[in-house]
Amino acid sequence: MKRALLMFDAHFPFVDRKAWELALMMGEDVGVDEVHIGGDFFDFYDINGHGKSRDILWQLEDEIESGNGGLAQVRKTFPTAKRYFIEGNHEYRLRRYINKNAPELAGIVSFSNTVKMEENGFEYVPYGPYQKQSVLGLSDLFSRHEPLVNGMHIAQNTALKAGTSIICGHAHRSQTASAVLMNGQLVQGFCVGTLANIKHPVMSYVKNFHQWQNGIAFATEVDGEWFVDNLVFKNYKCVYNGYLYKN
Repeated sequence: MKRALLMFDAHFPFVDRKAWELALMMGEDVGVDEVHIGGDFFDFYDINGHGKSRDILWQLEDEIESGNGGLAQVRKTFPTAKRYFIEGNHEYRLRRYINKNAPELAGIVSFSNTVKMEENGFEYVPYGPYQKQSVLGLSDLFSRHEPLVNGMHIAQNTALKAGTSIICGHAHRSQTASAVLMNGQLVQGFCVGTLANIKHPVMSYVKNFHQWQNGIAFATEVDGEWFVDNLVFKNYKCVYNGYLYKN
């Protein structure tokens, strides 16, 4: 039996520390062979295109230091696990900012060489429309940052559009759905909750932020079959494998 922990949208430095620690606690307790950081781990608020509030004073250097601290925590908590860093649209902000404001630095300054990814033993999965990373080496279960379809039914519609089973984040909402393709193949879609501080003012630029949930997912492979538990944290509590975890 093999198990993977999938964590999405921590948005360092605006991470929800209690949710983050609960996720690490659960993963460490059950034991995992893989850890997928599913994008938007860094927020890059200081170079965002939505505008900045004078009340939120985070410099880019401090944001990167905060996120690198989170990566080091993952390495220390799961030293023997395979670790993947799946780039999200917030990490892509750095590339877009450089291309627009300092194109001469493109290739010299980039996300992959700005954060301490290699130092913390992460394999980098770049952002893009065809982004996908196999979960536990399986050929029919993948993780990526963004769903392929927006709207109310993002989990099901993403699996249908992909034609395979997908675990994604980005929407900060927990959804699980199943569908059967014309060839009889069962596909499942999983949209995993966020580990960001939902109540932080930096999140309020999104109109439906009040619908967000904190959560993580575990994928388990047994004899070639896989099973995904898409978990929601309720008041920093979660039940998994018959145990109550709380922070």
